[in-house]
Amino acid sequence: MMPHPNRLLLPNAILWAALLTLATGCTSQTSLQPVTTFSAFEPTILPSSSTAPVIQSTVTQTSQTSATPSPQPTPTSTATLTPTVTALPAVYAVIMENMANVRAGADPIFPSLASFASGLRLEVIGRNSDNSWFLVKIAPQTTGWIVAEVVQLDQELTSLPEVAPPPTPIATSTPVAPPQVIVSPSSAVVRSYISITVRNFKPREVVTIQVLTESGGLIETLGVVANDEGTKSDGFWTPSNMRKGTYRVVARGDMGTVASATLTITK
Repeated sequence: MMPHPNRLLLPNAILWAALLTLATGCTSQTSLQPVTTFSAFEPTILPSSSTAPVIQSTVTQTSQTSATPSPQPTPTSTATLTPTVTALPAVYAVIMENMANVRAGADPIFPSLASFASGLRLEVIGRNSDNSWFLVKIAPQTTGWIVAEVVQLDQELTSLPEVAPPPTPIATSTPVAPPQVIVSPSSAVVRSYISITVRNFKPREVVTIQVLTESGGLIETLGVVANDEGTKSDGFWTPSNMRKGTYRVVARGDMGTVASATLTITK
């Protein structure tokens, strides 16, 4: 009995399929997966002066670190020291002569700004280089110069600053009439009024008039200030104790002008 043809073909088909699969697997290229290999860590030994070996390894580390701002010092306030200024006491000049002149400069040639009586105090704010004149205040905004010989300071002048006075003007060569003292009447009796006039003195010059005996004894003292023309008049009553005789009338200005005359008492 012959086998059925389909039964013979099925085993053969299976066999050929298996053979085909085997043949295809042998001829195809197999995909290889990469294999990671690790090399052994070999430390490098560096020579060192010490007995223990120094092992140096290279390590690379990448890190991102945000910079932290360093703290700033807090400003400290510094106290400002204000120097203490000690004010020096004011220096005053006491006028020792009657009708002393304060002038625009440190020289008799300067015009007088004001005249002051004896005993008056003026504030002194300066001096010239040789201490012969003092700069004084005669009003809140006005100053002038007074000659040192007619005042007395209440303190040492070393505390006064040196101040340069205005330059002295050059005197002109215009001839000047000699100073005069005119006594009227020039001959009188006791208890009489005697008029005395000074002429040709310097403008605004302070003049002291003295009536003296022949031996120099003082009878009377008068003080006048010459006007802008250098003239001034004053007078006195002859006292009852004046004796018969001749007397000298001497006028001395604070700028150096001197003049004299005579007075005769008849009885």
